[in-house]
Amino acid sequence: MNSSAARASSSMVHLHSTSLTSSLSKSWKSLHLEPKLADLTVISQDLETFPAHKLVLALSSPLLCKLLFDHPSPNLFLRGISGQILACLLTFIYTGELEVAEDLLEEFLETGQDLGVEGLEQDLRVQGLQVEDLGQGLGLQGLGQHLGVQGLGLGLGV
Repeated sequence: MNSSAARASSSMVHLHSTSLTSSLSKSWKSLHLEPKLADLTVISQDLETFPAHKLVLALSSPLLCKLLFDHPSPNLFLRGISGQILACLLTFIYTGELEVAEDLLEEFLETGQDLGVEGLEQDLRVQGLQVEDLGQGLGLQGLGQHLGVQGLGLGLGV
């Protein structure tokens, strides 16, 4: 019997890695901590520079994907985004979580929403919130209580 006939008569076996998600998550986080393979420098409004990876940013946001695809360059200047907020965004993109000072929370959420950062907006919707809720009486204390987070820094996870 030839090899194609043998393949046609055998059953297919589906293999599935239960550790792939965990492994990818650890890899993403290690890329953030070790920028040796970075192929992009992201530049904030106040000219702070951050090494990053085009693939990671493209997968995190449809807008960033379009910018990176339409303008292939080793530098990406994000006008209107401070270095402090950009550092927070990159941490969230790479790790899926963040502790952010309450006084930066609204700006961080609005910027993340403007960029369409995956997971951030979805996490707020799951919690029944929109960024606009911050300005409509909910306040940061109320947001922290709604999310079940205590303390000065609010942890937002995916």
